[in-house]
Amino acid sequence: KRHAPPRVAVLLRGVAFRNWGSRDTEGSCCRGTEASQRSVVESWDEHLFAPLEARGYEVNIYVATYRCSNGKDWVERDLLAQLAPRLRGVYLGSYDNTTQSATHARALALAHAESSSREDQPEGAGKAARAFEHVFIMRLDMALTRSNLTCL
Repeated sequence: KRHAPPRVAVLLRGVAFRNWGSRDTEGSCCRGTEASQRSVVESWDEHLFAPLEARGYEVNIYVATYRCSNGKDWVERDLLAQLAPRLRGVYLGSYDNTTQSATHARALALAHAESSSREDQPEGAGKAARAFEHVFIMRLDMALTRSNLTCL
């Protein structure tokens, strides 16, 4: 049995506002990364979220990432605001207590926990209901283009 409308989970994980440049550049949220992250989110809107919603899907977003390594609040202030109202779950760790593989696992756990607690399960479906029709797992620093997303 399926939800009406059918749902798609988008799990976003890893480092937001990633500093690019030389290998000596570590961390996140330095000057110049705001515009880059904003353009990444805009690419998701254009190439994934809007096309899925146009096809009748409800897009549910789950984010597992790090706080800014320099103490800025850009993840909380900017990124999460850009993802609302599709945002369903968030985990914010620090570089000291979270790894890349842990953000992957946390994003999956967020989607599972939220989907299990929803009251909009199809009538009579019980545990047989399919939580999501599709699941996309993406890095927070990866923009989408027509050439790297060919399924829509």
